[in-house]
Amino acid sequence: MHPCLSRVHARCVVNRASLGGRWPGLPIPACPLSTSVILAQAIGIMLTMSSKPLSAGQARTYHAREFASERQNYWSRDQQGFSEWQGRLAEQWGLSGSVGNDHFARLSEGQHPFTEEQLVRHQVSRTYEGKGGREVTSVEHRAGWDATFSAPKSVSLTALVGGDERVREAHRESVRVALGEIEHYTRNADFFTRSFGSSTTNFAESRVNAYAQDHWRAARTLTFDYGLRYEVNRLPSSLPTTRFDFSPRFGLAWTPQKSLVVRSGFGIFYDRYLLSTVNRVLEFDGVRASSQIVEGPAAASLYASGTVPTAPLPGVAPSIWRADPHLINPYSEVGSLSVEQTLPLQTTLTAEYQFVHGVHLGRTVNSNLQPPVLLTPVNAASLGIASPTAQQIGRPVFTPARVDPAYDAVNRFSTTAGSNFNGATVTLNRQFQDNFELLAGYTYSKTIDDASSDSEQPQNPFDPGAERALSQLDQRHRFTLSGLWLIGPDLGDPADAAANANPGPLTRIFNGIEFAPIFQVASGFRANPLTGLDSNREHIYPFAARPAGYARNSLSTSPNIDFDLRILKMVPLGTGHLDIVAESFNLLNHRNVSLLNTAFGLNAQPQSGFSRPIATSTARRIQFSLDYEF
Repeated sequence: MHPCLSRVHARCVVNRASLGGRWPGLPIPACPLSTSVILAQAIGIMLTMSSKPLSAGQARTYHAREFASERQNYWSRDQQGFSEWQGRLAEQWGLSGSVGNDHFARLSEGQHPFTEEQLVRHQVSRTYEGKGGREVTSVEHRAGWDATFSAPKSVSLTALVGGDERVREAHRESVRVALGEIEHYTRNADFFTRSFGSSTTNFAESRVNAYAQDHWRAARTLTFDYGLRYEVNRLPSSLPTTRFDFSPRFGLAWTPQKSLVVRSGFGIFYDRYLLSTVNRVLEFDGVRASSQIVEGPAAASLYASGTVPTAPLPGVAPSIWRADPHLINPYSEVGSLSVEQTLPLQTTLTAEYQFVHGVHLGRTVNSNLQPPVLLTPVNAASLGIASPTAQQIGRPVFTPARVDPAYDAVNRFSTTAGSNFNGATVTLNRQFQDNFELLAGYTYSKTIDDASSDSEQPQNPFDPGAERALSQLDQRHRFTLSGLWLIGPDLGDPADAAANANPGPLTRIFNGIEFAPIFQVASGFRANPLTGLDSNREHIYPFAARPAGYARNSLSTSPNIDFDLRILKMVPLGTGHLDIVAESFNLLNHRNVSLLNTAFGLNAQPQSGFSRPIATSTARRIQFSLDYEF
């Protein structure tokens, strides 16, 4: 066994076995308000784990100083300190209640908390010459990790200032639940990856552009704008560069009636390669750096060993990145048609259709795989899968065989993806008076693609057509209502300011105040359901294997509701005016979900928490500023 310790902020200790090993977890002292609270699923927990391991001495010292000492400290101030044993191994060993010094010290050294039996063999770290020329051999033992659960400030205030004991207890329960989830995942470790080599890259990327355009008024009611643009995106010499990227543009405006305007246009718009993608291809070329992937029992053994490899593992082929030799600059074909009709009462109604076709978009594919085979209970062992799961049986999995045995995964970046966007927008603009305007708009749209980012990989490179689905950028409905109300003259308009140069006392107070609200209701964002592990043995990360019966990006967050308000007061000052600005974002403090738990699990039924919210957009925010215009 490998008991190893970590803390959760206010000395919340967890057994090393629950953080990557195959044995259930140990100590998890919960601390009152250093962790987030989950109340009726309304508040999400935020977890931070440091990559720096804790030595046995560091773990013991921290526990003794912050929890065992009778002196006041950050955690025990006002008797708010709290610790407890938690985890299945703690239960097995009979550890309960507060965390005692002796038991904690023994576990820090990898010993049984009662019998002092050495359960973990300390590893020789290095040998060096000490004082007096004596040879000293140091040993290494990773006692644990530092894990912090952070609560929103409003939750801390509710418990500490408001004195609500229910929040304190909900906090403690949230720690237990969250650490139970960590224990569940790390106890079943199945995937290990680590990079080796140099992360230093130095390259140049440049763009050269030239364009010509013209405006032609063919008739009093008809005008044309047209042009041609040329651009080249020069990449490092080791990557291909396309040099004939010409993009024509065309637009027209037709006014068949005084109150009616028809506009249309088409153009090709080239994009540039993401520098992060270029850097990744150059860095992990197999010479500068590479990575290694280990799965199954071998990965579990690595985690259980408690050591982090500092050199490539013997017998494990490296994984690298390469650029497709036929890269073509990504571009979009954009077409639009709009009709604008002027109505009575200073009202304008506009209807617009827009089409965007993304061509040669970036995607990544592991090109070193042999065709997959259907996994059965009979052939599972021969494929290196000792205990096949419900998400593997009867589904394609990849064999250990590789096209080039010198490498494991060859992540080939190519420009073979595409997308289609179709959107229709209706906008109504009403000018009630010179200083009061309302604008309402509704958009219905649909976006389809087969890769939503450069790093996204298909779950089966031999069936790329199965990736064609709704894009992660798809947002079906959006309604926006905005307004602008200016009280008094516009000080930025000299004529308006001069006409109101001598206002009365009351008018002077309210003059120059501007209100600009924006209210939006929109469909949720798409999310891609995954099994949560490399269940098809594609040897890639991020994973791409989806649960049976789920299409790509078939999950969606709840609708987003947002209300922003900007208030501005213009004060004449010298030759210009001072703007005193207050801006609020999400003024209603509505919980807008931005991220879902997309891990389905390996069983036939989804695990607890699947498709539920795990992150939200910005909460209510108010900011102030001063601007002087002259």
